[in-house]
Amino acid sequence: MHPREFSPYMEVTAITHRKDMIYLSFISQVTPSESSVIKKVGYDLMFLRYLKKDVGIKSVTRVMMHEPLTNLRKVIIIQMKNPSEAEAWRALLTASGFHQGVGKILVAVDEDINPDDMDSVLWAISYRCVPTKMSRSSGARRRATLPHFNILRGQQRNE
Repeated sequence: MHPREFSPYMEVTAITHRKDMIYLSFISQVTPSESSVIKKVGYDLMFLRYLKKDVGIKSVTRVMMHEPLTNLRKVIIIQMKNPSEAEAWRALLTASGFHQGVGKILVAVDEDINPDDMDSVLWAISYRCVPTKMSRSSGARRRATLPHFNILRGQQRNE
């Protein structure tokens, strides 16, 4: 959960004890879990609709969020049909800023790469990617969520 999102709480008013205790357990769910499978369907379609309809990137054919052990929202694979380089970057950058807390790692792949198969996605990264030209690390998320310390002190930030 993002630190600035709504976080419900509860207030304990009484604690009771009994001689014949009943032990309750909580089984932690590691993805894929029931709730993450349900969320995945909605998130995948929400991002696809956003990129195709709202932003207008026609070459996007599918958006898939990787689920096993990555908690669904961290890795997004965008499948595209014959995109230009600028169109691929536009899809990646707009998807990264669409929903806070979603999209730590984003990958754009061609239509011949199956986004459900992480082996083929990693193959595409390994053999079709030139890291010096095709990768970017963005500090925009950090600046968007936390104000610069000089601003907190009342000073203007020079960029």
